[in-house]
Amino acid sequence: MSVSRFAALAIFALTAGPAPSRAEVVTVKATDRAVSLANGKRRLDLDPNTGEVLSLTPGPASLKGTWFEVVEEDRTGLAAWETWKRGNETVFRSGPATVTCGVQNEIAGATMVWERPNGLRVTGDVQLGPADAGPRFRLTVHNRTGAALVDTLRLGVLTGVTLANGDDDWFTWPHTLGARFRVGGFAPGEMLEMPYPAFLYMQWLDLYDQSQGIYVGCLDAYGYSKQLFIGRDAEGASRMGVSFVGCWIAEAGDSWTTPWVQVAAHPGDWRRGADLYRRFAEAAFGPLDPPERVREMPTAQCWLAHHARDADVGRLFEVQQQAPIHASYLMKSLNTSTPEGWDGFRGSGLDLQEAFGRIRALGGSPALFTFDRAPLMGRPNYADHVAQWTLQNRDGSFAEGFRDMMPSPFDPSFVKARVGEAVRWVRDFGVNEIHLDTAATTGDALGPPSYHSGTRQRPNEVPHYFKALYRAIRDACRTHNPQFLLRAEHCADFFYPEFLTSTAHFFETGNLVSKHNPPSDAQLLPILFRYTLPRHATLQMPSMSDNDFWTYGHGMGHGFHGGGPSWCFNPGVREAESPPGELLHRYRFYDAEWRRYYDFRVGFEEAVVDADWSDVVAEAEVGGEWQRCEFPGPVIAVTHAGAGREITLGQWFHQSHTTYFGERFVGQRLDPRPIRLRVPTRLAHPQVRLFGEHGQVAVEPKVTAGGVELQIADPTCFALEVFSGPALTLTAAELAHPGEVTAITVEVVQQTPRPGQVALLLPPGWPAVAPIRVPAARTFRKVVKVNVPAGLFGRNYPLKAVLQTPGLKRTTATHLRVVEPLTVLYGFDVLTEASAAGIHCVDPGRRARLTVTCVNNTPRPAALEVRVDGEQVRGMKSQRVPGVSPQALGDPGGPLRRWTDGTGEPPANACLTRFDFDCKGVPAKPVRITVRLDRKTAFETAASPRTRLMDLNGEWKVGFMRRSQAAVGGAERNDNLDTEAVTPSVWDGSWEVRTTPLRFDEQARNEHSWAVYRRLVHIPAEWQGADTWLRLGHMGAPWGQGGTLNLVYVNGWPAGRIGTGGECSLSSFLVFGGWNLLAVASMSPNSLEDPYLFVRRAAAPERLQPTSPGDPPQGAFLSLGQRSTGQGLDLVFMKGEPEGDHRRTDVSKGGEHQFLYFAVADAFLREPKGPVQIEVEYLDDGTSPFGLDYDSTDESAPIRGAFKRAPKAGRTNTGEWKTHVFVLRDARLSNREHQGADFRLVACGDDLRVRRVEVREVSTPIARGQS
Repeated sequence: MSVSRFAALAIFALTAGPAPSRAEVVTVKATDRAVSLANGKRRLDLDPNTGEVLSLTPGPASLKGTWFEVVEEDRTGLAAWETWKRGNETVFRSGPATVTCGVQNEIAGATMVWERPNGLRVTGDVQLGPADAGPRFRLTVHNRTGAALVDTLRLGVLTGVTLANGDDDWFTWPHTLGARFRVGGFAPGEMLEMPYPAFLYMQWLDLYDQSQGIYVGCLDAYGYSKQLFIGRDAEGASRMGVSFVGCWIAEAGDSWTTPWVQVAAHPGDWRRGADLYRRFAEAAFGPLDPPERVREMPTAQCWLAHHARDADVGRLFEVQQQAPIHASYLMKSLNTSTPEGWDGFRGSGLDLQEAFGRIRALGGSPALFTFDRAPLMGRPNYADHVAQWTLQNRDGSFAEGFRDMMPSPFDPSFVKARVGEAVRWVRDFGVNEIHLDTAATTGDALGPPSYHSGTRQRPNEVPHYFKALYRAIRDACRTHNPQFLLRAEHCADFFYPEFLTSTAHFFETGNLVSKHNPPSDAQLLPILFRYTLPRHATLQMPSMSDNDFWTYGHGMGHGFHGGGPSWCFNPGVREAESPPGELLHRYRFYDAEWRRYYDFRVGFEEAVVDADWSDVVAEAEVGGEWQRCEFPGPVIAVTHAGAGREITLGQWFHQSHTTYFGERFVGQRLDPRPIRLRVPTRLAHPQVRLFGEHGQVAVEPKVTAGGVELQIADPTCFALEVFSGPALTLTAAELAHPGEVTAITVEVVQQTPRPGQVALLLPPGWPAVAPIRVPAARTFRKVVKVNVPAGLFGRNYPLKAVLQTPGLKRTTATHLRVVEPLTVLYGFDVLTEASAAGIHCVDPGRRARLTVTCVNNTPRPAALEVRVDGEQVRGMKSQRVPGVSPQALGDPGGPLRRWTDGTGEPPANACLTRFDFDCKGVPAKPVRITVRLDRKTAFETAASPRTRLMDLNGEWKVGFMRRSQAAVGGAERNDNLDTEAVTPSVWDGSWEVRTTPLRFDEQARNEHSWAVYRRLVHIPAEWQGADTWLRLGHMGAPWGQGGTLNLVYVNGWPAGRIGTGGECSLSSFLVFGGWNLLAVASMSPNSLEDPYLFVRRAAAPERLQPTSPGDPPQGAFLSLGQRSTGQGLDLVFMKGEPEGDHRRTDVSKGGEHQFLYFAVADAFLREPKGPVQIEVEYLDDGTSPFGLDYDSTDESAPIRGAFKRAPKAGRTNTGEWKTHVFVLRDARLSNREHQGADFRLVACGDDLRVRRVEVREVSTPIARGQS
């Protein structure tokens, strides 16, 4: 052994606490028994011959032995280029080494070199700085000969460590927001290993009990592929560490050095390990500087797949703002085309402009949701780029194959394309944000090393280059919009600050924990991420139910995949004509989430949002015993501290309704009951305030040195503020009405009076309030009159006040509930013997009902007068309606809420005025509806009922499309919709026949990504000029039940998009006086109920009579015209010239223009067993005959029978439409004519005009019927 000086690399210096008051002296001592590195507080002893750990002091005696593993692959007998072949693998852990040691730049270090017989040189470095809480380790592997290959290195490998109480040793596991696993819960040989950055959000582990622990932290700021692992080895010993994968030290001369991995022993639980990791992570993945709107309300929502069209996202945003969000997302699936034109799924560029404009007008942020696993956000062409752009496995295959096409960020053209697409959305469509589903880099096993040959990058650099890509997208977009930001769906700390917020799929952690015998051997630890990185945590959304984890101060849990106001799936709730149930959404403004997520988050901003520190320190007395307020409860209370405020957010956790948490891990549910709470404080002379769900609560706290104790009568939801300095309070009226003046009160109480200023911040678009000067007084109170803008209803609006005094900033927040004084809804319906039918239409010749619903939302009684005036219904009814208290409006169990929920009768403050009438047909003019309130007109509209002209209940053809392999993430399922299935060229005679109502079970939804419902209907010629609409009563339900994305096609043309139910206009696509193919493509099929065609009003209503869909022809047919329609027959190649309801040949052009080519669907007829009839409806003009050439079995005919001529049909120039039937006794019809045609019509002289063609086997005669 020799001792020498060595050069130390720059590293992150970490401490377990504040910097030492004096510089510690590092020492190195080498003897024949040990090499010792020490810094005055810690000492590491290494074996001088092998480099193994002998001891770490202080630390458990069991911490000893090897600390690394090199997986060596023997390449003997394999050519250098045969990298896809694997040789025999062995693991090198220890052996005789050359050890050198010394001190350089006040850092003690030792270097060990192992010369391997396979030509590998392994170098281990160990360092200990003066302030380090524990030594750092790293490995360098140099391949001298190429005889062996190293692709995996494990570092910080600790095996067999046991603590004071081995039965209570736990591993922390940084899976999303955090979990922990009992060491003894793993069976011998059972390991848990997962990639970082993925659903592991941090790269550190801790093995601990309540008295001591061992920390292993990877100090990798560059971003290499790695995995963390915990568990027990085959002998049952504990095992933990970091595994670097994709190292690829393969050829002679290759060399790679791992990042540093620190190992530190500490007293106490895992929090001491978190203290070590925090300083590294905050320096490496910060600083964070989110804009104010994101800091306050980091959640946005994306539920557009449930709605009718993209433009609705603007109106939907206003509904979503019932909860504290600031952005609304346009969902863009993997396969959709660019938004400049109709793409069959999402709508058009005009829709987007309308939607984004509406969001901006409401003070929100329009955004795009897309997938980072797609090569482009729009219209990707995999075939052009698959070899360069997709992530490649070691064996040369594409990672995930064509399932998701995991992109590799190593290709510059890929980076250029992704950046360019993002810039286009920002520049051309005004997107403020892009939310990336980062499955390529953060999903389990979706972002492994990329072994692209010919690239300069090492395979394990994939995360680093993805981070560079995200940074390039952000920076390029900010050149066009300085406020642009990126969001991520489930991203690790490594991807901050490129991503400004993240949705943490904490339910995935719940799934993981549930598989390991919870709660005995596995538990959720939601404080882990929050305690370790409090400011990062405020930008993490736990993606859980409404109220489970708000106490931890994360971003609001309503986000993407997060619940909250996503129950509002109809953006038309502002319309007076609303279906039943939509009334409820006008009364969502009393939801408690505003108190939890806005008032408590923003109101205590200095402590919760800008937290210096967060932890569970409160204790509650429940059942006569004091217990920590940790998950799973029954009381959860988390304290957040910053800027002179210590805020404890708490709840009675058993109120949770989350299956994963409230039921699976908590056990018996207990009703809330009064508790005593005690919380330690670091403030010298604290003041105390308690807030509940309905504002400040009077309490008598007991304040002692270092603690606060108080009684909480209702712990359902509370916030305890322990603070020093001024108390700032903001109070708003219980309710406000649009267009009226409301009072907002600001109060400042100071024990040490100082002058200052209060800024009162109102929602965007509201009148601004001048700054309020605060005098140097103990108590200051100011009432501010605010004009509530007209046109608002049913929402909470955020109010914020910021006090600035010399050297201090203090924030408070509340919200203002705005409700329309009078809610008016109306609806028409068929009247049955029992009641209204609930199909929202009227039938000519039947009784009908117009219902006008009025709800008085003011405390004052009101005299209501409802007047209707129309051709078929008129009348006037008056009624006096009592008022309602603000408390009753917000009572979740009161009569109003029960009625709007559909579980109760109308309350006293609501009246339903009914006008019954005989429906005589489609009205020519609308019905005027007027509601007068206390003799003043409060509501007036012109309404036209849906007059049902064709009931489409009955038999529908149903075709299924099995789920695509691209099923990771939401809307990629769109990419296997075969749009040919909605066109007339397809024969559906063999499809399944079902009778409405159609309902599909969970198995059908899981197996089939799409179902297509088809029906042929005959539209009378008399309907020409009327605006004809299709209504689908019920197609599905939100929250994964299916049927929420429904595309309507008419004669193969996309006509519109319907959500869980709705309507769209068909007139532009219909053939009047002929057959029409209606098709609905339903994603994840759920149901089809109450379909019908209707017209609201018409200039000549006498022409519009109800009719049945008719009995369609039994054979394959095609009606020719500007828009051809039919089934099982298609025009191909030469299609003729359209002339109104028919097509003609153009003999004057010569050549092929004398023909009309037709292709018969193979599913209908191919190589028939007997004769075939082809009926042609033609205009008898001219005297020259016309013919038919068909694909026959007669090989003596031209082109081996492909163009056999049938006997000609004569013409006599009568000018009338006639039919002629060709009988083909040797038809083959196997697509052998041009472009797959089966036959063609021939004009022999005069042009041929054809209106209709039908094909049928002779066994069933052709129906002459309507044509």
